Amino acid sequence: MNTDLPSSYTRKDVLVTAIWWGLFCGLGDGLVQRFRQSSVWQDQIRAALVINFLLFAALAGVIIIVNWRSVVTRGQMVRITLAFAFLAFQTCLPTLVPKFIFHAHLLTSLLAASIAAGLLYLYGRRFIRFFLWSLPLLTILALWCIFIMPFQHSRSETRALSQLPVSQPGAPNVLLIVVDTLRADHLSVY
Repeated sequence: MNTDLPSSYTRKDVLVTAIWWGLFCGLGDGLVQRFRQSSVWQDQIRAALVINFLLFAALAGVIIIVNWRSVVTRGQMVRITLAFAFLAFQTCLPTLVPKFIFHAHLLTSLLAASIAAGLLYLYGRRFIRFFLWSLPLLTILALWCIFIMPFQHSRSETRALSQLPVSQPGAPNVLLIVVDTLRADHLSVY
């Protein structure tokens, strides 16, 4: 059982929790796209990592600014963890949960977030230490996805293009553009 004092959490704990769940959400969102066999999952994981990290960190900043004068109690930290975990699971789980069950992804996300908040309630500072311990690992994985994966993808594309046969001299260059919908309400230019 937890023997934490009611005010044993800091604003840094709130920020670490938000960043951890933001990176978890970005990686989970990108891996779900990989699981769905999306052809652009590498671009999606990079976008999800950057956007979710920024959104979760901004939300933590708002929470810290709004509660600047008060201490962070255990109850507040449990609610903060519940909120961040719910947002993270809500982003990742809808494509993994069967669609024939009405609102199953919502209930599954709430259950998973409740388990995470319950673990924080039971283990207190040890749960925060897990966040602190694993945050560098998530950060390294996120940085690899953002910076190294595009380089590897570019190298593999270059290798594949070099293996294509050379076109015959004098062959026409043809570019075929296929557009699905050209309605005025779908094109902001018109």
